[in-house]
Amino acid sequence: ITHTQVNDNRASNYGGAFYVVGGTAHIIESNVKGNQAEDTGGAIDLEDGHVSVVATKLTENAATSSAGVFFIYKGSMSLTDSVVYNNRATYGGVARLKGGSVSISNTSVFDNNASVWAVAGEVVAAMAAGAWAGAARAAVATAVGAVAEEVWAAVGRAVVAPAGEGMA
Repeated sequence: ITHTQVNDNRASNYGGAFYVVGGTAHIIESNVKGNQAEDTGGAIDLEDGHVSVVATKLTENAATSSAGVFFIYKGSMSLTDSVVYNNRATYGGVARLKGGSVSISNTSVFDNNASVWAVAGEVVAAMAAGAWAGAARAAVATAVGAVAEEVWAAVGRAVVAPAGEGMA
């Protein structure tokens, strides 16, 4: 998908704009704006596949449950030279990773919002204004295994807690 506007779509469950299962998608120099999912992945819901996003704006997307922009379950995503702002969800204003991985480079991430920080026993990586604060910690925690069964991303501060411990 190149030079494309993917705006104002709605999904009753997963992936307001894209729902990728066991495949690969490339989103290049596009605008993904105002999409909504009633469950996860306001813009993108990825299960057991790969999505690469390059030079793309991901704005004003929302999920009722988690991952205002992207939900990754046993998949991988790369986000490069992009802008991610003004997205929202109950959990993870930008992302929720569950058994997946994400690589982010040269990307601005700001003004995203999550109304709930975390549930006890989960690992939380939070977005800081304009940066992916905690991403390195989250990647290390994910590599450790059970400690980071789930990684939630939200706005404001970076918090990492071992499995089984509540958030302060």
